[in-house]
Amino acid sequence: MTLCVGFNFGRYALLFADTRVSYADATYTDDADKIQETDIGIITGAGLVNLLDPVKERLAAIPVCHTDDIVKIIKDERERVRGMRWTHPEVVERSLETTSWMFTYLGGKPYDPAEMTAERLKEYSLRLVIPRPDFDDKFEHIRVNDCGILPPAGTTQEQYETWLQTCRELMKPLADDVRDLAEHAGQHLRIAIELLEVVAESYDGVSKSFQFALHVYPSAIYISDIMNNIDELKWLVTPSDNRQDDTVRDDGR
Repeated sequence: MTLCVGFNFGRYALLFADTRVSYADATYTDDADKIQETDIGIITGAGLVNLLDPVKERLAAIPVCHTDDIVKIIKDERERVRGMRWTHPEVVERSLETTSWMFTYLGGKPYDPAEMTAERLKEYSLRLVIPRPDFDDKFEHIRVNDCGILPPAGTTQEQYETWLQTCRELMKPLADDVRDLAEHAGQHLRIAIELLEVVAESYDGVSKSFQFALHVYPSAIYISDIMNNIDELKWLVTPSDNRQDDTVRDDGR
């Protein structure tokens, strides 16, 4: 099981996931890197590890130029796993139907990267989406200044709605004049950590160790190491004269 949280602030997106992987023999590890960089952004997922890991490996190995590439990989791997011989195929099928991802990309009209200009870049926006396996992987878009959650298996609808509403109530919109993205991101990382602590108390399949990643508009990516608390992180922020070039980095990695 996994808990994933994603925040979209337009100028940057924050993805967060715990690091536990549970296996059928009741063993588990807490050292799984669950966030992957792609050619168009960052991605994380929750659900069946037999599906999540192959998708992650393929995303790391082949070029990804469009969201269609990600969806095709997900669908291909889902069918491959579905076609394997399982002792309890009905259990696997339920897991396949609930395994999902959230990822970022720049949305806009198709373009030739060689022709991209600073002016044309303004036509594109940073997007955070969840492909819904129950709707043929159609995208659920996380609006700017909103968040999404991929809850662990067994979560009730009431729990899901409570957790999501709590995150929404604690969120702080990112004003245009805010230059310190690190401070703002840190505030929302704490929100995700506090939720993780609540969920981990009730679900053995969720660890209190975590990993997070930032996609800063348009294309700056930071993925953390596995961490146990936010105090392990020391932020350095490099401001720029152009808001599009804001970057956030950490001196500990």
